[in-house]
Amino acid sequence: MRFKEIAVLSSAAGAELVAGALIMAGADQFVTRDAGADRRFVLENDKYWDYVDAAILDAPADETRTVVYIPETNAGLTESVLSGIDRLRAGDWGFDAGSLAVSVADADDADWLDNWKKYLGPVKCGGGLVVCPSWADYSPEPSEIVFTCGTSNVFGTGQHQSTRLCAAELTRAVTPGCRVADLGCGSGILAIAALLLGAGRAFACDFDPEAAAAVCENLSLNPVDPAKLDFAELNVLDETSLLAAAGDEPFDVVAANIVADVVIALAPTAARLTRPGGVFIAGGIIAERLREVDEAVRAAGFAPAKTEILEGWAVLAAKNV
Repeated sequence: MRFKEIAVLSSAAGAELVAGALIMAGADQFVTRDAGADRRFVLENDKYWDYVDAAILDAPADETRTVVYIPETNAGLTESVLSGIDRLRAGDWGFDAGSLAVSVADADDADWLDNWKKYLGPVKCGGGLVVCPSWADYSPEPSEIVFTCGTSNVFGTGQHQSTRLCAAELTRAVTPGCRVADLGCGSGILAIAALLLGAGRAFACDFDPEAAAAVCENLSLNPVDPAKLDFAELNVLDETSLLAAAGDEPFDVVAANIVADVVIALAPTAARLTRPGGVFIAGGIIAERLREVDEAVRAAGFAPAKTEILEGWAVLAAKNV
């Protein structure tokens, strides 16, 4: 079905007027998004990311966007909504209602349900490892190992440069029967890929409540023994919980594909988790912060790291000494 997408910009106070106009016109199902709240959230939680879309930071602090979708066949409702917003714009409300600017675009429900899939295809990470969405038709070379990722994963599809770099390092670090930890695992790509590469045991953890379901789905799509992977829902910066969940036996490979600040804070714990001679793979690092992360990793007891950069994103692999 095709729709008209009508978006109205207003102030936070003006959003109530917009909502009233939509309801009076007969469009009682809409979405209101406070761009200022998005900006405040980003600024108040800046330690969790190194890169933020400039559009979020540049958004006016008091801007709200209200969006309604109207079936294309209901032209009368579309006209009523637009007329109602016109009347708001002409009114004197005694406060700043914002610009009340309107944009109209065509939309199709198929766009929301399936079209995003066409932008995600197989990704060759290096070392013979390929990350392939479950809906993609891919015939691997005899030497390739394919990790199949599920459709429900809103994160962890292997498309990001950092994931590709970490996966490539994994192919060099994993040896038959080794133990691997994936800290901040998302959908479990690195942990499950390690099992595909021959690891004997994997530990994965993430604080996102969606991660467990994503990991389970990906386990079901790949030819690995689910009993070989242990998952824990926890914050990787909670050292006590992390060490307790990971167990007493150190790991041959520890991977953390997160963000620079978390990797820096996590480095001493990663050293405790990694056996002497084992490898720590750290990703999610913008190139500008690579030196800072490298210094923190060395200070935690790791040897000078091997580093790789791809399109502005960096990964390092360092041995525990």
